[in-house]
Amino acid sequence: MLVRIAAYQNAIEAHLARGRLEAEGIPAYVCHENYIWAYWLDSLALQGVKIYVHPINADRAKEIITAHDRGDYALDEEELVACPRCTSTDVCRRRVSWKSALLVVNLTSIPLYFSWATMKCLSCRHEWDLPNTRTYRLSVIAAAAAIAAVLCVVFFIVLSPYCLDGKKYFLIFHQFESCR
Repeated sequence: MLVRIAAYQNAIEAHLARGRLEAEGIPAYVCHENYIWAYWLDSLALQGVKIYVHPINADRAKEIITAHDRGDYALDEEELVACPRCTSTDVCRRRVSWKSALLVVNLTSIPLYFSWATMKCLSCRHEWDLPNTRTYRLSVIAAAAAIAAVLCVVFFIVLSPYCLDGKKYFLIFHQFESCR
């Protein structure tokens, strides 16, 4: 039989706590997660998303969960990033808009991979990438989109009409014409 050690309002918090327990070597189980995802208003009636452990590990698990909820396992604040050109700390992370990312994915089937690694100085407007990050520059993304567009044009205009049993068949419009 398992013992309930914690309950959370949503499944994300419960899985973070479960992950902490498993990182400490305590097997843990999440219960009522799907009910809460399906109908969040039932969260209070079901007493939230619960975490269960074996009774042998219950005391240690409660200590870990208490420390987790208190923030003992939280990551340290990020260090201040300074502009390499003017050494100003007035910098922000440059973002690609979600509309641009969605457009690129839909048009090219290439995911617009980006992270928060490109920084922009608000004082001198200098942009740079943080060291040890793997992101694609906008020029690489534009080149990939152009190559994908050319390949689509070549495929649909040059390769799409083909002969099948003496008929010319267009893949896009489903029109039949003679091959001769």
